[in-house]
Amino acid sequence: MTCRPEFITRRFAIWLACLLVSLSGHVTVAAQEITFTPQHVAKLRMVTQAEISPDGSHVAYVLGVPRVPLKEDDGHAWAELHVVTADGASRPYVTGQVNVSAVAWRPEGKEISFLAKRGKDEHAALWLIPVQGGESRKVSNHKADLTAYSWSPDGKQVAFLATEPVAKEKKELKDKGFSQQIYEEDWQPVRVWVVTIDTKDEPRKLDLPGSPTDVKWSPDGSSL
Repeated sequence: MTCRPEFITRRFAIWLACLLVSLSGHVTVAAQEITFTPQHVAKLRMVTQAEISPDGSHVAYVLGVPRVPLKEDDGHAWAELHVVTADGASRPYVTGQVNVSAVAWRPEGKEISFLAKRGKDEHAALWLIPVQGGESRKVSNHKADLTAYSWSPDGKQVAFLATEPVAKEKKELKDKGFSQQIYEEDWQPVRVWVVTIDTKDEPRKLDLPGSPTDVKWSPDGSSL
């Protein structure tokens, strides 16, 4: 039996059409897999701070991790603490639903400090974590948010900025609903405080005018 040329051509055309449809399906799937969508944008992570250790062997960095859309409450990205060594190996130190900021190295290079509000904390406090890993420890119990800090050159003291703690009576009234804000009457200036680490000493407030926005120790530790 012989097939007419037009029959062969028609059957080949049908086969080719089926093949192209099949291939186009695979191409579409592949394209969908590599297309950069708004969902990808919502998952982008980025480094927001990096601090090199005193000996140059490590870099502590803050990694911004976006919240999972439709699964976590709306809000800014979480800020985690990670450390990478000179050979490129990175380790997570403080992760999860945390907001780490103001990362710094204690001058001797064995501990990393950062500000964070963790657990049941009401205020952002100063924390320390060993560079070799382990549990972090809170080293400030100030009853107001710390906004900035600086290590003394010998690593024994920290100067930090914070307002004065709210008076107990005022806090009790606020808890009972007296939370109104009166223009210029509720404003509290930021103060400079100095505390000796690894002791039970209370922070010492410096009697200075104004409301500072940053604080740094001089290289020889004689002044701020």
